[in-house]
Amino acid sequence: MPDTYSLGDDVPARRMTILAGLMLLIIPCVQTFSQLWPFQVTNIQWRFRAAEMLSALGLLSFLGFAIMGAVGRASGQRRFERMVGWTTAVITVLLIAACGLFVLDAIQLKSIVPSRAMDGFIQSCIRVGVVAIILTAAYAYIAAIFIRGLPARAGAARVGDKESTERIGLIVGR
Repeated sequence: MPDTYSLGDDVPARRMTILAGLMLLIIPCVQTFSQLWPFQVTNIQWRFRAAEMLSALGLLSFLGFAIMGAVGRASGQRRFERMVGWTTAVITVLLIAACGLFVLDAIQLKSIVPSRAMDGFIQSCIRVGVVAIILTAAYAYIAAIFIRGLPARAGAARVGDKESTERIGLIVGR
């Protein structure tokens, strides 16, 4: 076995890891959307419940995207890494819009929530809001990382690159 390991050279391991990332995306989405079916976008109570359920979905999908982007980076698949980055950038924009809609829905629902249920309603609003803010920041962060890619210096230092072999000088020792 060689001294160094490259995920780019191990196709089965790369495919298995990407499959694990996809499963972290697809399976929780199917479960969540099956619980939200039938969609009732005009019903404010349904939208509030959907926001709660989707906030729980965000962590697993974040992990799936992070795994897939890291595999793309580790294996040198720049286009795949950028695709993950742009997908998470779109999700970041959608999360910002969803946060705004959630605030508007919460304000509208507050007037019809009975006083005995107000504490639970406020706790749900705070929990969903905090989770949404954290997820938005996390998605924006990985979008920036995977869209930008490796710094030029790190990319040029790869073995076999012209620039990295030109800088090798004579090593003098005892």
